[in-house]
Amino acid sequence: MPRRALILLSLLLAPLWACSDDVEPVDDGRADGAVDRGAPDASPPPDCPRGEAWVAGASRCEPFVATELVNEAVTFANGAQQLSGTVTFAGTDLIGRFPAVVLIHGSGPNDRDGSATGALGFAYGKEVRTLEDVAEHLARHGFLVLRYDKRTCIAANNPHCTATTIEGLETITVDTFTADASAGLDYLKTRGDVRADDLVVVGHSQGGPLAIDLALARDDVRNVIVLAGPASALVDLLVAQYEQVIAWLLDEPPSPERDAQLAAAEEERDLYAAALPAIADGSYEEPTFKGSPVGFWKSWIDGQERIEDNLEQLEQPLAVVSGTLDYNVPPSETEQLEAWRGERSGDLFTVYPDLTHSLIKITGGMLVGDHVHQQLLDDLTTWLVTPSD
Repeated sequence: MPRRALILLSLLLAPLWACSDDVEPVDDGRADGAVDRGAPDASPPPDCPRGEAWVAGASRCEPFVATELVNEAVTFANGAQQLSGTVTFAGTDLIGRFPAVVLIHGSGPNDRDGSATGALGFAYGKEVRTLEDVAEHLARHGFLVLRYDKRTCIAANNPHCTATTIEGLETITVDTFTADASAGLDYLKTRGDVRADDLVVVGHSQGGPLAIDLALARDDVRNVIVLAGPASALVDLLVAQYEQVIAWLLDEPPSPERDAQLAAAEEERDLYAAALPAIADGSYEEPTFKGSPVGFWKSWIDGQERIEDNLEQLEQPLAVVSGTLDYNVPPSETEQLEAWRGERSGDLFTVYPDLTHSLIKITGGMLVGDHVHQQLLDDLTTWLVTPSD
């Protein structure tokens, strides 16, 4: 499997607001504008089971898969912070209320679509949009899905975001991201086309533990989905990523370029291995690490440490999926989550062959399409629409 060391070093878990000075905002038409879904019916139909919709002429609920979708540009607030997003739903003339989903990003300054051009070990050669794929698939099956730009996503660090500044930079923690997602759920509950007691939270990578945190804090979340989410302590996960990069570099023929990259990877590994335990026990003396406030790192470390206890406490059905070619969060993390969770009726744990951290398929070192693996999406939809015991 061909790899490039420079790519490997650039695709480790991203810091809070990694910036680039050479990108410009682009208008890619991702938000189609507000959509008027019409006045509510005077006699609203009954709520249908998930995966079904009310057929007015037949006066009954029937299974459906939408062929057209609507993307509605929305904003919602968490306190003073305004967040911009997209609500995706079936574009047919459906009436009634529908289950709703909020998608939570992975680490780094991610846009609403979870756009990426690679993952650890792979350069895709094109942009993939993991969260957009998940949103559109669920919407076709009767869910109303909210995805939004992370508060740390600005034009300087992501060409798909238009904000120019990050508000409250010094006080942002991982818990802030959980609160943003909770505000997204609160917004969804204000909509007349949403069943306020039928909500789902989906978290990718770093967002996986946040989705579990959010479900534990609320009584209106019915299901939790973790996409390529971690189990290990943060220091162990990050050090393991650098160890993987080092192993790949050692497999390459010696050269001045390789040797420089190897030294850089070893230095970064040792830096994380020393700094994160010091941040955890309070002995780290600097106010920031890798450009992010120490408080942010401490909250991330603490969040990882409570995953095992949270899984024991979580009462809602849980689905965890990942891929065998995920080097950011290896499939062993899914296996650990399953072991901690134990046997629970209604849970789903699956590791799919040849999927990367973006949940797209790689065969023979080549990208197979540029969308999230269809079987994974189908399995999650079946799990969501099948009544749990």
